Amino acid sequence: ATYCSEDNIVYTKDKKYIVLVPQGLTGTVTIPDSVIEIRENAFSSRSGITAVTIGARVTKIGEGAFASCSALSTVTIGAEVTEIGRWGFSKCLELSAVTFGNRVIKIGEGAFADCYKLTDITIPDSVTEIGLCAFAYCDKLTSALFKARSGWKVLSKDGNTTENIDQADLEDTSKAATYLRDTYWDYTWQKQ
Repeated sequence: ATYCSEDNIVYTKDKKYIVLVPQGLTGTVTIPDSVIEIRENAFSSRSGITAVTIGARVTKIGEGAFASCSALSTVTIGAEVTEIGRWGFSKCLELSAVTFGNRVIKIGEGAFADCYKLTDITIPDSVTEIGLCAFAYCDKLTSALFKARSGWKVLSKDGNTTENIDQADLEDTSKAATYLRDTYWDYTWQKQ
C-alpha cells in the first residue's frame, strides 16, 4: 500500500506526508512529529477544526492546505516550517491567533487572505519573502511586528515598480499592519 491511515488522517506509507483529512474531523488537531509536509488542500474546507498545532518536523505547508477552515481560530506553526504555501490559511474566517516558528522564510501569496478576525501578527526575522495579497482583506489587522525591520522592499504585481520600505515605518506596528493590509497588499515583499 502507498498510503496508511491513523485517526482518520491519510498519510503516505512512511507517514512523512499528510495527504487527506476527512470532512468530519473536529476540534484540535496536532500534526505528528513524523510528518515533514502537509500536502496541498489536505485540510481545506474542514469546517470542524478549531485549532492546529504543526508538528516539530514539518518543513512545508502546502498550497491551500488549511484554506476555508471556517472554524479554525488558532494556529501554531512548528519550529521547522520554512514555507507556508500559497493560500495556505486563506478564508479561515475565525482565525484570530497565529504563532510562527523562527525558521519561516516564505509566506506565500494570499497565505492569510480573508482572515477577517486576525488582529496582530509577528513576522519572524527569518522571513525574507511575503507573497502578494498575503494579508489581503484582513480588515482587523492593526498590529504587525516585524522582528527584522531593515532591508525590506516591495515589488508590484507587474514587476515594474519597486519601493524600499523605510525601517522607521516598520518600527510602527500600526503602520506596518496598514502596509501589509492596505498600502502594499498587492505587492510581493522581499528582504535583502
